[in-house]
Amino acid sequence: MAFDGTRKALKRLANTDPTELGAEHIVSNLKNESDRSAIVLLGSIIEDCLKRKIEEKLTGLAGERDSFFDFNGVAGTFSSKIMLAKALEVIDSNTRNRLDLLREMRNCSAHTTENVTFSTQEMFNATIQFVPEEVQNVMKGMETQGLRNSFILICTAMMAQIDGHTDAMEKAISMIKEAGTP
Repeated sequence: MAFDGTRKALKRLANTDPTELGAEHIVSNLKNESDRSAIVLLGSIIEDCLKRKIEEKLTGLAGERDSFFDFNGVAGTFSSKIMLAKALEVIDSNTRNRLDLLREMRNCSAHTTENVTFSTQEMFNATIQFVPEEVQNVMKGMETQGLRNSFILICTAMMAQIDGHTDAMEKAISMIKEAGTP
């Protein structure tokens, strides 16, 4: 069918490894996006990071990779990837809880007809709960742009953490503390 080539090209484009582009590239691409779009995109990018790490751990997927990660497959949803990543010790319990909240934030942003921003009360509350406890009080006093930047920073740190950079979150926490200090 004529659409097959187009669909395959779109799948190849969608399967670009975000970690190869680097955090700076991701952050730069988010600058002109709405808060809502940034939440959806970061959730999707982190889901892709989980998928790649799961693929590394499960070496016996040779001919079944596509069906394993297909929507109806064992790891076809963000939720199932989070559970599998926890079971494979790719992530710890705290990260699992944060990822579950990010998944809900992404779903809310993608499915509501409301104009969701970081100043929307429900999203503000979720964002504060999403970040590590050490910076929650600092972030509560931030303006919307600072909250957005901190959320993006925590998400990029989480991507690095999933990729094995264990100090990434501590660096992000330190940066947020510095930015929130008068």
